[in-house]
Amino acid sequence: MSAASIREIVNEALKRGMQVNPEVIKFIEENPDYAPKVLYAVIHKKKGSSVFLNLNDIIDNNAGIESKRAAILISGGRSYSDGALPLPPEEISLMLAYRLNTLKSIWAARPEKINFISLQFITRQFKGYRWTFALVLRKTDGRLLLDDGRTEVSLKVSENRVLNEAVIGSAAAFKIKFDGEPIIEEMSDVEVPETKDLKKKTGRVIVISGISEGSDDRDTLFKKLQAEKAEGIIILGNLIDKRNLLDRGLLPTYGYEQLVKHLKQLPKNQFKIVIPGENDETNAGLPQKPIGFKLMKEAYNITNFRSLGNPSEIRLNDQLVLLYGGQGLRCYSGFDEEYAIKKMLKTRHLAPTLGVIPLTASSKDRLIVEDRPDVFLISNVKKPHDIMYRGIWSVAVPSFVEGRSYGILDFDKTEVEWVNI
Repeated sequence: MSAASIREIVNEALKRGMQVNPEVIKFIEENPDYAPKVLYAVIHKKKGSSVFLNLNDIIDNNAGIESKRAAILISGGRSYSDGALPLPPEEISLMLAYRLNTLKSIWAARPEKINFISLQFITRQFKGYRWTFALVLRKTDGRLLLDDGRTEVSLKVSENRVLNEAVIGSAAAFKIKFDGEPIIEEMSDVEVPETKDLKKKTGRVIVISGISEGSDDRDTLFKKLQAEKAEGIIILGNLIDKRNLLDRGLLPTYGYEQLVKHLKQLPKNQFKIVIPGENDETNAGLPQKPIGFKLMKEAYNITNFRSLGNPSEIRLNDQLVLLYGGQGLRCYSGFDEEYAIKKMLKTRHLAPTLGVIPLTASSKDRLIVEDRPDVFLISNVKKPHDIMYRGIWSVAVPSFVEGRSYGILDFDKTEVEWVNI
C-alpha cells in the first residue's frame, strides 16, 4: 500500500475527530488489500464512540475480516486505556485531582443537594453539621487524613464502622460535627444509581479467567468449551503463563500462539473477547493496553475476535458490560471478596490506590466507573461469586489454573452455571 493511501486514511480520521491506532497502520502495511475496507471503517465509525480507530472498529464495520457475525450484537468496545497519555510518577497528583473532581461531580448529580464546605473551614467551631468531599489519604489511630484538593486535614472518626468503610485512595462525602474538635459522623460513597428496570437479555456467554497458556495442556479445556452451547466467550486476563514459559526456555509469543490455535477451534459464530492480566505482555500498570498486534497477529483473522484492554467496556445486545482483571481488589483488603466487589461500585473506582498496585499515571484517572454498567465481570478472586447489587449483575470468576472451572452466564435468567473440569 502506498504512503498516500495511509495518509488518506489518517486525514479522513482526523477530519472526523479520530486518531488511528498505530496497530491499524501496521496492519494496513502488512495487509495492503484491506486499505479500502479500513477507509470504509473510518467513514462509518459510530459517532460518540472512542476517538481512537482500533482494529476492532474494522471488524465492527464489516470490513471483511470476519465472515459470520455472532448471534449477540457486539458494539461500542472501549478500553479504559484508550487515549491514555502516560506521565512520570511524580505527576500522579494530576490524576488524583482529576479523580477527586470527577467523583465529586458524579456525587453532586444526585437528586438531594448538599453544599460541600472546604476542609480549611472545618477546623473552626460551628454548630450543627457540615459536609465536605475529599480523598482518603490515610487511616490511623481512629482518624482519617483527608484531602479536598486545597487542604489536608486529619479528622477524628466517631465510630469504627465509618473508619472501616473508608478505602485509602477513594473519594467520598463526609458528614462532620464539632464537639471540641471536628469529628466525622458519617461517610457517603459516590455509589452507582439503582435500577430495577433490567434490559432484555438474550443468550449464554462463557466467562473464564487465568487460562495461562503455556502452563500445561489446554486441549481438554478447549474441547469442552467447543462443545458448550453459547453465543460467545470472554477471557478475563492472564492469557499466558509467562514465568512457566521462560523457565522452559520459551518466549511469551509461544503462549499467545497456543491461545490463537485454541481460539480457532471455537465455533465461528461465537464472539471471542480477551483482555490482559498482570502476567501478560503489556504494560504492568492499570489500565492495561490490549495485547499487541505483533503478539496475536493471527487472532485478527479469527471470526468475531476482539482484543481489548484491562479494564474495558463493551455492549452486548445493548447491555453495557464492564470487563476487569480484578487487580484492584487488593485495594480493598479487609473486606470479604463479595463486599469488595460491591465496594468498587459504591466508590465508583476500580483501584483507588496510593501505591498498593502499579498504575499508569496520566492526566486523567482512567479507572473511574463513570458509566453505570448493566453487567460487571471480574477475575482475580479466590472463589466464584454471583451478585446482584443495585440492579447490576456482578459475576466474579476465579483463575482456571487454581479452580479448574469457568462460568456460563445465562442472560435470559440472570443465572450462572459453574462448570468444573
